[in-house]
This record gives sequence, C-alpha cells and structure tokens, in this order.
Amino acid sequence: MAVGILLLVSIFDATLGVGITQMNSMPRMVESALVISIAILYFYKVANDLSITYLDRDPVFLLSCGLLIFKSGSAMSWGIFNDALAESYDAARMCVAIILVLNTLFNVSLVYVLKRAVNR
Repeated sequence: MAVGILLLVSIFDATLGVGITQMNSMPRMVESALVISIAILYFYKVANDLSITYLDRDPVFLLSCGLLIFKSGSAMSWGIFNDALAESYDAARMCVAIILVLNTLFNVSLVYVLKRAVNR
C-alpha cells in the first residue's frame, strides 16, 4: 500500500506538480513521512509492551531512532531545497550538506545497530 501511495505521489508530482525541471522533493517527503510513522508506531508498541528492559540493547529500537533522526532532517532539507536553489546555489549546497551529514550519521548508526544485533 505504501509503495502504491509513493508511486502515485511521484507520478502526480512529476506530471502536475513541479515537473521534471526541478528536484522532486514531494515524493521524498512523503517517503520520509511513511518511514517516520513506522518508527513512531514501533515506539508506541515498545511503550505498551514493556517486555524490553534495556532499550539501548534492542537493535530495532536503535534503528528506529536512527531512522527518525535521519528521515526528519533529510525531509526538511529536501522540502526547502527548491526554494533554496531559487535563492542561491550556496543555500542549495547547504541543504545538500545537511543531507550528506545526516546520511553519514545514519550509516554510522547502522554499524552500531549491526554490532548490537550480532552481540544479542
């Protein structure tokens, strides 16, 4: 279902939205919103389950935290990218730099999650 929603938003944004001449940031923001909602649903499940004693040892919790930080920051940066590009190239570079830093931090968190999953 999420793939269908994302596909429809992508087609709509490419044809009737900003077109193909600008960065299609709307599908990226919708995808980030879907992933953030999945992470928040996992937090809700953990809060109601209470079977996990130490959350810092649960790899799925750590993955959800990393996804929440990465997707929220990158969605915000992609959301303002077209406006920043219209302003100046330097502002657009700052948006891309934020995305790259968040991507690097997310990859580091993935290594930490994998380390926790192997030690489990």
